[in-house]
Amino acid sequence: MSYLVLARKWRPALFGDLVGQGHVARTLENAIRQDRVAHAYLFAGPRGVGKTSTARILAAALNCEKGPTPEPCGECGPCKEIAAGRSLDVLEIDGASNRGIDEVRDLRENVRYMASAGKRKVYIIDEVHMLTTEAFNALLKTLEEPPAHVLFVFATTRPTKVPATILSRTIRFDFRRIDAKSIVARLKRIAESEKIEAEERALHMVARAADGSMRDALSLLEQARAYGGGKLAAEETEEALGVVDDDLLFAVSGAAHRSDALAAMEAVSDLVDRGRDPGDFLLALEEHFRNLLVARVSDDPAELIDAPEESVARYKEDAALFEADDLVRMLTLLGEGGRELRISPKPRLVLEMLLLRLVRMDSTVSFASLLGRLGGSAPHAPARPSKPAAGKPSRPAPPETPPKKKTVASEAQKPAPAKKKKGDDSEAPPLFQEKWSDFVAHLSKKNAALASLLTGCQFGGDDEEEVRIAFPKGASFQMEQAMAPENRKAIEQSFADFFQASRRLKGSVGAQKMKGEREKRAALREDPRLGRILDMLDGEIVG
Repeated sequence: MSYLVLARKWRPALFGDLVGQGHVARTLENAIRQDRVAHAYLFAGPRGVGKTSTARILAAALNCEKGPTPEPCGECGPCKEIAAGRSLDVLEIDGASNRGIDEVRDLRENVRYMASAGKRKVYIIDEVHMLTTEAFNALLKTLEEPPAHVLFVFATTRPTKVPATILSRTIRFDFRRIDAKSIVARLKRIAESEKIEAEERALHMVARAADGSMRDALSLLEQARAYGGGKLAAEETEEALGVVDDDLLFAVSGAAHRSDALAAMEAVSDLVDRGRDPGDFLLALEEHFRNLLVARVSDDPAELIDAPEESVARYKEDAALFEADDLVRMLTLLGEGGRELRISPKPRLVLEMLLLRLVRMDSTVSFASLLGRLGGSAPHAPARPSKPAAGKPSRPAPPETPPKKKTVASEAQKPAPAKKKKGDDSEAPPLFQEKWSDFVAHLSKKNAALASLLTGCQFGGDDEEEVRIAFPKGASFQMEQAMAPENRKAIEQSFADFFQASRRLKGSVGAQKMKGEREKRAALREDPRLGRILDMLDGEIVG
């Protein structure tokens, strides 16, 4: 007997063998048990995820000598003929090569005849979207009222190309792209059965190269096994499949962290020496930085990263070297570079320039963190550069103010502190201004719906009677909701709880720069640390 490739040998024979399509298997099994099998199905999804295999399993389940049964025996005549593709009652038609109206007319003539050996006649039309408009129109009547012994199964990778008139006459199942972890688990079982020694890292390479297709994964496993002489080692699998080594990807991200331009150029040289495609490398690099971002923001990145455990641990370690905002900017840069790479006649040069831009990218530093770093160090600030930045006038240093003379008063000379009257909250106004953002955060924890009404508002000042806020321009409805009696009362009660001071709420819409905002800007300009930051960043105040 001739050799049978793994993709054919391990083709699913039962609904339970389908990988990643549990929703389809369960529905069809229940339909068979309840004798509610429809007359036409549409299987839509990417290539290699089990659409045609599911159609064959459904045909075997209906024609098995022990059936209809959700678990065909695989031993009877109809089951064996269907598995071998030679059953006269199960006709597989390629929609790409039999797309005309003449072929569909022949099909309409043949559906009248009963099944020869089995119980149902099943027509499986692959890539059905390739049929012509005339062929679809000729199929409509038969599809709407087919004979009781006929079942149609349409498979397609492009369901949007199928006419709505056809879709409305079928029950549609959307097959999902298979995740890498499910593919690896399936490959492990196959490798054990086939006595293939396979490293887990090598199996992950196969799964990643398969890109969600189980059929492609089995074909790649076949290729890697032949290259390795019956074994799957990580290095040999990398050579056989032409995938990008993880070490090379981590070398690039390490160069980006160190701003090491030479290391980035050496990575490209290594890539070219191995005969790898720059476009494939860039795609792998995008996925690599995406994994770093996931590891940076997620507490459990293993759920979102398709990689072995040791690689996930490495991602978690290296992700701590980057800020999340920097990783987002790097991903954006790589995405833009991909478009340039595809149209360039010199892809190596484009890739080198792209990686140089990547490693020379400045890190994201928030204004608040700069202020935090400089806190308390302003009196010892070094002298500003004597040479002003090009195109910008230098700011003269403020004149030194001599310290005020201290006078010591006797206890008798000291003025007596003013007695605070009961209910006097004269110190509350600055408190409202300083703690306004804290108040909104406090309110969001207690009543998120109420706090959302204050979203986007500007604090406009307060006095002993009222707090003034300005709603965004065009937010009249938002202000009406906030100023509704029950909401306004609740906000004012929150004032009393948080600030320990009673105030009325007053709102307006579309107010421009409020007094409180102007005071904030003025205070910011007077901060001696701001000048140092502007010199460090070669910046200026624009607001």
